[in-house]
Amino acid sequence: MALTTRQTSLLIQQDWTKIYQTFQSADFTSYDFETLRKTMIDYLRTNYPEDFNDFTDSSEYIALIDLIAFMGQSIAFRSDLNARENFIDTAQRQDSVFKLSRLVGYSPKRNVGASGLLKIDNVSTTETIYDSNGTDLTNVVVNWNDVGNDNWQEQMNAILNATFVNTQVVGKPASQTTINNIATDTYSISIVPGQTPVYSFTATVENKTMSFEAVSSSTTNSSTIVEPPPIPRSIFTILYRNDSLGNSSNNTGFFIQFKQGTLNKIDFSLNESIPNRTVAINFNNINNDDTWLYGLNSKNTASTAWTKVNAVSGVNVTYNQSTNRNIYQVNTRAGDQVDLIFGDGVFANIPQGNHRFIYRQSNGLNYKITPSEITRVSIPIAYVSRGGRVETLTVTASLNYTVSNSSSAETLTSVRANAPQTYYTQNRMITGEDYNTLPFSLFNSVVKVKAVNRTSSGVSRFLDVLDVTGKYSSTNIFCDDGYLYRDSGAGDQFTFSFETVADVNNVIDNKLRPILNLQKVTHFRLENTPRYPITNNGGVVTWQHVNDITNGSIGNIMDSTGGSLISFGPGLAPTSSNRQYIEVGALVKFEAPAGQYFTAQRIIKTGTAQYQGESNYIYATIKLVNGTLVTINQQIPTGAILANVIPMMANDFAFSSSTSDEATTTKLSTLIQGYNSFGIRYDIPTRTWKLITISNLNTSSTFSLNYAGNTSGGALDASWLITVI
Repeated sequence: MALTTRQTSLLIQQDWTKIYQTFQSADFTSYDFETLRKTMIDYLRTNYPEDFNDFTDSSEYIALIDLIAFMGQSIAFRSDLNARENFIDTAQRQDSVFKLSRLVGYSPKRNVGASGLLKIDNVSTTETIYDSNGTDLTNVVVNWNDVGNDNWQEQMNAILNATFVNTQVVGKPASQTTINNIATDTYSISIVPGQTPVYSFTATVENKTMSFEAVSSSTTNSSTIVEPPPIPRSIFTILYRNDSLGNSSNNTGFFIQFKQGTLNKIDFSLNESIPNRTVAINFNNINNDDTWLYGLNSKNTASTAWTKVNAVSGVNVTYNQSTNRNIYQVNTRAGDQVDLIFGDGVFANIPQGNHRFIYRQSNGLNYKITPSEITRVSIPIAYVSRGGRVETLTVTASLNYTVSNSSSAETLTSVRANAPQTYYTQNRMITGEDYNTLPFSLFNSVVKVKAVNRTSSGVSRFLDVLDVTGKYSSTNIFCDDGYLYRDSGAGDQFTFSFETVADVNNVIDNKLRPILNLQKVTHFRLENTPRYPITNNGGVVTWQHVNDITNGSIGNIMDSTGGSLISFGPGLAPTSSNRQYIEVGALVKFEAPAGQYFTAQRIIKTGTAQYQGESNYIYATIKLVNGTLVTINQQIPTGAILANVIPMMANDFAFSSSTSDEATTTKLSTLIQGYNSFGIRYDIPTRTWKLITISNLNTSSTFSLNYAGNTSGGALDASWLITVI
């Protein structure tokens, strides 16, 4: 047989006409098994009706067609899958989306654990320390801003000074800065050498038990409070903050930073110098922020710090802009696991020897922490005294504001949207679109951003530009869809069970008592407590300034008609007079005389308040009463009218002025153990808390003082703040 004839036969005579006919008859839309099978059978029936006519399902030939159809479907599926996973818009596998995002310099973000500051409520130490009066402070609990202890500040400073390193005392910190207009000082506690400055505790948040850690704080070279690398060291740093609003302010006092999660570490050894090495860290829930890498010395301690760089164009391990060559990159994997990526030896050093990777594993949830959920946390800190002995400082701290900065890992939908936008912005914000885009790619918790162009390139920043449309001139735009609202609905609820008296007491101390210090309870009280007008024989009462003090002033309360001092406070003012409510802790309102106003510098001037800081009234809290002298937390000028007073509210239970804490707890515990329903209200005339029996308790009406204290048995008293049912 001639070569040409043989080849023609082998190729089934596929000259150009045959090829044309074959492709013309082919159905290229067939992908699945059934369609492929039907297409092949239809093709054979059309083109080979005489050669192939056995199309019964039991024939061997149909079995071959089924096998070919199955293989065709498998090949089509895998081809489609590979094509789909090559594009970020259509990729479904998490690993594919992560790899495609890294091609454009975007690193998917892992979970972020909640973090914040705990204010120190009290301190105690096992060290023998004396105050200036010779009082032994060993194991004595000293409370911050303790109104019952005139010497609390000196005693707390004495205890803390004993724990600080030799070069620091209160007033002489390691560093000073201002963060969010609050003066912030850093102090270093001398802990046991070689100890990691991290202290664990747990708290129940949204009915879930979560692990937290008290960590050191650093403000050096930062406009925020950050955690320094948690390597074994001889200091644990705390903060002192002062917002100039007095010691009772939530932002004044000593603070400890906390973070949700658990700190862990893993050691690994790199014996060979391999460029572009990848080290897999196969642990889940590694959070996005808290990762550190160190080279270890011969003593197996951290010595050489490696710097983490972002995987963005222009600042990655190959094209970084720093002279530091000990750099690495963290790539996110499924389950919030990570890969450590190192350089090639040219633009970044190749690691060798023993290394330690430190990381914090957070729970990866979205949640909000309220002050009632982290309160009175006890943190024991072993420190080295200045005499060289190891002592224990016990710190009790609480959360004074709501924390909502946690976030879960970035979703695939978010990665698909953010990766190309980040590539577009090139890690800079220039245009209005950049300002509306880049924040989403940097933070998981950003929900919405709206930036508006107010000026343009080439216009002097010192030129007051007027918008001819009048739309933006003299206008500060913060948002156009924000809402300020008041929630007057029912408060929080919780359930509990008990088996022992200790369980009941635990509920009272850790659930009921903290409610009184919640910010929303304070807001509710300020809104619903009557404003009692202050007069003397029908005339107005004024303030006479005596002296300025730090964060306040001292003065007298005068009768404006006779110019004489008047009596005030419990036991001095008549019980029928509202002046009885002027006492420590009360909130008083000062008003400017008619036709006048207070300037921002607290000077009374004639006219109308117009500018920022000017007002017609000033609220102030009474801090101290010493005879006829009153100390308040505001600068008030002579002549200001004392208009009204909001009586003080005790922030802890006491059912009469003589009832001790133990007696209060016992009374509540007895009621709960007996499964008695009751309410707790605040009695303004006596400034004490009182119980409402179930026969007098009204739980169906809104809050009202109309029947406060009613004991007729008609279930009329709706003045309760807490009910136990």
